[in-house]
Amino acid sequence: MTSRQRDFVRSLAATDPGVEVRVPARWAVRPGATDADVSEFFGHGRSGGATLGLEGYRLRVTDGETHRHHALSLLLRKAADAGAALKNAADVAKAKAEAQAAGTPWPNRPPTRAVPGWPSRRRTGG
Repeated sequence: MTSRQRDFVRSLAATDPGVEVRVPARWAVRPGATDADVSEFFGHGRSGGATLGLEGYRLRVTDGETHRHHALSLLLRKAADAGAALKNAADVAKAKAEAQAAGTPWPNRPPTRAVPGWPSRRRTGG
């Protein structure tokens, strides 16, 4: 190994953004390390660490997308519910205006509908 290769591995050990590459690089240039350790880093440590770093990045991106998709789904559901409520409110306002225009008093609460024969059906079960 040349000193230039060792210096390169030292720079990776100090500045590489991925811990998966920094750790094997530090091991390759630790005190008492041999040329075989540096060669091992170039053969396996660097590529294995980079692969692990890429996989970790992909997992983080996937998790972020999952959270974003969930949040957007909730917002879309709330928007649809709000749209339905707005349409219902517009329908109620229109019905109220028509009733008042016809001279029919508008109730302050929604009318209850009596089901014909309900008490007798309830007692007899039929």
